[in-house]
Amino acid sequence: MTVDMRCERYWQDGILQIERGETDPHHRACLDCRRAHRERERLVRALSGLGAGSSGDPGWQARVWRRIACEPAAWPRS
Repeated sequence: MTVDMRCERYWQDGILQIERGETDPHHRACLDCRRAHRERERLVRALSGLGAGSSGDPGWQARVWRRIACEPAAWPRS
């Protein structure tokens, strides 16, 4: 989805103020910045759901350490 924005203030400093919990009067008055904030919030929610429900392979770490233990040293010993 492409958003045709005219005001870039949200991405320049408004986002930092909002993340810190500070009030940003510009954000309340600017439709472009409010739209950018909504889109960012939507993206953050979507990203937080990625990988949810997939547990992965619980034995991967043990296999990696076994493989490392079996490999010869990569550098000469002095």
